[in-house]
Amino acid sequence: MGALAAALVSLTLGNWQVTFQEADARLDLVNASGEARVSGTLTFTSGGQDWRVVAPRDAVTNRLALLDPRGNVQGYLAFQGEGDRLSLLAYHRTAQSYAGQLRMTGSVAFTPDSFACRTQPLKGSRVLQMGTGRPDTDLNDSLFDPERDRSLLLRGGSARRLATQGGGRYGLTLDAAIHEAAEAVWSFTVERDYYRSRYVPYYKPINRTRCPSPPTGWMSWNIYFDKATAEDNLAEARVGQKHLQPFGLEFWHIESWQDNSDSLPVSNFDNLSLTPNPRQFPLGMKRLADDIRALGFRPGLWTAPFGTGSTNFYLAHKAWFLHGPDGKPLSTWNGKFTIDPTHPEMINHLREIHRIASREWGMSISRSTACRAVTKGTAPIFSSGPKSVPALKIRPARIPSNAVCGRFARASAKTACSWPARAISPVPRPLMPTLHAPAPISCTRISRPNGRTC
Repeated sequence: MGALAAALVSLTLGNWQVTFQEADARLDLVNASGEARVSGTLTFTSGGQDWRVVAPRDAVTNRLALLDPRGNVQGYLAFQGEGDRLSLLAYHRTAQSYAGQLRMTGSVAFTPDSFACRTQPLKGSRVLQMGTGRPDTDLNDSLFDPERDRSLLLRGGSARRLATQGGGRYGLTLDAAIHEAAEAVWSFTVERDYYRSRYVPYYKPINRTRCPSPPTGWMSWNIYFDKATAEDNLAEARVGQKHLQPFGLEFWHIESWQDNSDSLPVSNFDNLSLTPNPRQFPLGMKRLADDIRALGFRPGLWTAPFGTGSTNFYLAHKAWFLHGPDGKPLSTWNGKFTIDPTHPEMINHLREIHRIASREWGMSISRSTACRAVTKGTAPIFSSGPKSVPALKIRPARIPSNAVCGRFARASAKTACSWPARAISPVPRPLMPTLHAPAPISCTRISRPNGRTC
């Protein structure tokens, strides 16, 4: 009985319960709250030989022993606990020096809503990490629960691997190097109020029923500006399929596709017709959308429907546009002629061009820019603020519910207003951390002028 008792170690250190069973070298670490549990088997190798991790061989109860193949104690694994932090240090016995690797292979159980992420930057890192969904990567070093604003931080060692299993469970592999002081310690910390104690003091989880995860994608503007062709988009999409799609990239967004949109400024673009540039997109937009979808992405289209640079379109539909007291058309950066968003025929035209892009071309999302077009001497035209446009003596436009933002004509495509965004609500999911913590990725939610979201 004495030998059996000695082979079982049970410690309470801070808010952690530590249990070790020598028979199978199994280590269990359970936080007092019961929401964090780390379990696994400990192994140690040195010089190509397997050593044993055993219960203490002396009167020091907060450390395990490392036995070499001859049964001699050559090192220790010491536990330290304070509050919600627990650490495990591997170190040599006095006067000993050898290389060796400690490994823990097992699992982690955290809260059901948690997911793996990275919260600690490497030295010199400019971008910490960006992902979406549940990407598993060796960069992950933490678990985060957005509902409770709570994290389980895994620190130290030489390597770690978290593998998402679902329901708050993860496969776990931890390595430590006894001969490298910087890699000889593991620590486990349950941190409450993760966001509230840092960047967002009034943090609360957002209801993600309408938007379960942030939309992620690539768009040609950031790389090609107004020069991207259909072949450029497809060449990039093939690279994205191989390297980005496995990490959750969903949308492939086509920019500057209009007939005359290969030469800035945007105010000259023919933004209110559906004629693609014949030089850059000779096979048309439907063909490109089909090719992008065949690569596993959802194709998207840039639109700037609040103005146009086409004099012919303006002259054919003059009543659809806004004019100043002098009778001259108002111009903004996205068009020499700015639309009247309350005109019924203009509303129907906007619905129709987005219906065609969605239903006939197969575009899944439309990114509509210039939701807050501004012209000299006036307030933002598409604003829900208290100011009117003084020179026009009209109220801020009250745009019908599905006319400009949101769904057009009940089409299947989603439309996001952006640059500048009408309203962006952050979804606090730490998938793109900054500095020492995950930063929220924004999920687009468009505010209508009446204050509701679409």
